[in-house]
Amino acid sequence: MFPQLGPVYAATGDELRRAYERAISRGLEFAVFTGEMFTTGNDGANRAERKVADKVVKGLKFHP
Repeated sequence: MFPQLGPVYAATGDELRRAYERAISRGLEFAVFTGEMFTTGNDGANRAERKVADKVVKGLKFHP
């Protein structure tokens, strides 16, 4: 999932919003990985979750 190692944090919705706003105000990119993404080793379930995520980001381009 990650091309390079990086820190992983847990946050409430309010904490996540604050971190997001801080990142955006500094011109940084921000990514959210939900806990559900790490709860299954089941390929079928992972693909189903991805279909939902793909609908959310439909039309967006990948970072170069």
